[in-house]
Amino acid sequence: MPSCINCKSFDSELSICLGKNESPLRNCLDVLLENRGKIIQQDDMVLEIGCGYITKIRDKVKKSGGIWFGVDPNPLSAATHYGSVKQLPFPRDEFDIVIASQSIEHWYEHCVTFDEGLKEIHRVLKPGGIFFVDYPIYLHGHYIFMLGIIKAINKLFNTESWDVIKNENWRKNFSPLEPYYSWNGTRKKRANEFLCEKIIWLRKVSVYIGSIELRKKDNSYHYVHSHIGQIIDKLHFRFLWIYKGFFRYLQNKSVFLISGLKKIRTL
Repeated sequence: MPSCINCKSFDSELSICLGKNESPLRNCLDVLLENRGKIIQQDDMVLEIGCGYITKIRDKVKKSGGIWFGVDPNPLSAATHYGSVKQLPFPRDEFDIVIASQSIEHWYEHCVTFDEGLKEIHRVLKPGGIFFVDYPIYLHGHYIFMLGIIKAINKLFNTESWDVIKNENWRKNFSPLEPYYSWNGTRKKRANEFLCEKIIWLRKVSVYIGSIELRKKDNSYHYVHSHIGQIIDKLHFRFLWIYKGFFRYLQNKSVFLISGLKKIRTL
């Protein structure tokens, strides 16, 4: 597993990370992106799931001679296509590479189960195509990522659908650098994330990144969960989606009321 002391961005004399980002996790992602860029070849079709506003992957793909597409549920993002990983607007066997960087932990927020998203990614990948996925551990998102339930995370990919090429943890072995407690009040959490935050606060664990590289075997997708498990997942994800949406509604109401009171006081 990659450790900070062996990373190319680590300065052994100063014992610091040479990455230029404020977040050390972003520094890890930059190195990951550089490594992935070496795999991208001229005219490779590359799809990014949940690209958001950050264009680093898009720029790297284009620099490597690939053809980039992005899908995101936010119409104001940098994506080429507005939509969800639950129903990708592309034909079967379209892409050589699919990248889901820091997005899979958020699928449940859009009521998309892991099987629904992974099945679609598997569909649009060419046989033998590569799927890169990375996610934060002990930071935010679905509770299996926030609580670091590694067995449940690995189960998502340990099926007959994929060959696991690499399964790595970045910044888990952070010594001699400082631990990164970004969950400790520096990022707002809602609903279930707030409850999980209390648990990891007691455990005092440093945030790190999990990264998996997979190869699609063939066009047969093997579900992670049984038929009953998929039904339970859908109900579970629907509950979390409503639960989190309710807390978001309350938070927006609170902001509205507070701003209204401030205006009244200034009159």
